[in-house]
Amino acid sequence: MTDRPESTAKPSGSLSRRELVIGGLAGAAGLLSVGCARSPAVRGAIHRVEAGESLSSIAALYGIGVADLIQYNRLRQRHLAPGQELHLPPGAHRQPLRPAVQEQSPFVRDERPHGMVSRQQWGAPEPGSNWDLMGPVRFVTLHHTDEYPGMRGLSDEVVVQNICRYHRRLGWADIGYHYLVGRDGRIYEGRRVDRQGAHSGGANNRNNLGISLIGNFERRLPDSLQLEPARRLLSEQLRHYNLARSALRGHREWSPTICPGDALFAWMVSFRDGRIS
Repeated sequence: MTDRPESTAKPSGSLSRRELVIGGLAGAAGLLSVGCARSPAVRGAIHRVEAGESLSSIAALYGIGVADLIQYNRLRQRHLAPGQELHLPPGAHRQPLRPAVQEQSPFVRDERPHGMVSRQQWGAPEPGSNWDLMGPVRFVTLHHTDEYPGMRGLSDEVVVQNICRYHRRLGWADIGYHYLVGRDGRIYEGRRVDRQGAHSGGANNRNNLGISLIGNFERRLPDSLQLEPARRLLSEQLRHYNLARSALRGHREWSPTICPGDALFAWMVSFRDGRIS
């Protein structure tokens, strides 16, 4: 799972995401827990967990599988706490450092939409290290940004920056979405597409590309200046990952939330059913 606080969040009732994220600030600090049932019978080399590390990053560090690390330590859950000790299986050796570009998942091709506003252009901070590789993309999930309070009246760039800051305050590695579509039709680069996002709740983020439209679309659709680039982006991404339109989801289909708004969700269903080309 990616971004441990996001992975452990369990929405309940019929709360909107706006209500969920406000309540999440108070509990974010208590979401990390030690998941060891007991130590392995034979002790070997030990890795002491540092802040921001995940099972995936530790396994990659020593050239072993995540499943091997879980089984060897008899872990009951994947969540790690700073200072927790993990015993390393025999044959585990610290791997040499590699350039970040070589960390890209073999399942994800990094082909950016034409004319996209890059992370550097909108001022994205350096991401944290508590992320997992995306793996093969199997779903594309649609959102709108107005599930977050205080976003109205701000420029698209500031909205993206504010959401990124908020997600980082929750302890997530980076902004949760992979792409955001602005009201002027520009597409903003979010989290790297080879990295699992944090946008649909816990395990729902696995193999799931997150796309969010800037604005509130509960009662009305975006105008054509924004909707047409969004339609084009969805079509391109589904084709890019060789997915049928049935792989498209609205956020509300994963979690109890109004996102992406009634109007946009209805449009998405029509697009998914082939009534919109």
